[in-house]
Amino acid sequence: MRIPRLAATLSIVALFSFAGGFAAQVLMGNHAFASGLSSFFAVHDDKNSKGWNVYVSDGQPGMIFYGENGQMRIQTGTYNSGGERGQPMFSLNDTKGEIKLLLRIAGPSESPVIVMKDNHGTDRLVMGLSFDDKQSPFLNITDETGSHDVFGHYGGHP
Repeated sequence: MRIPRLAATLSIVALFSFAGGFAAQVLMGNHAFASGLSSFFAVHDDKNSKGWNVYVSDGQPGMIFYGENGQMRIQTGTYNSGGERGQPMFSLNDTKGEIKLLLRIAGPSESPVIVMKDNHGTDRLVMGLSFDDKQSPFLNITDETGSHDVFGHYGGHP
């Protein structure tokens, strides 16, 4: 009589364990586990399967808003690698998910920078404060002939 009761108890525990794992994957999506995110939260509906995602990746938070076509439209967060680690950014993306406008903090002096990109992903207009201690204003354009500083020095480099 004890064996069937133990088997029934283990069956119920296993059933709820599988249900919990399934619910976590549905709520968090397989993306959270595949990409190494330490936490992930998603909100979506039947017209937008990706919707809005909030995540933490390697200790750095981020948030992405997707359009109905599944492409990234807005992203905000902090960089999670290299010399940019921990520095904030905000991007606006076109209907293909490509960055068109980037607002960020950059360089060792944590200077504000605005970057406007063309349809090929090239930085066409960059303005902000130089990356050196002076933080002088700069405006840099890239046209058919190359990159030119209109005034100041992009990145603080002479």
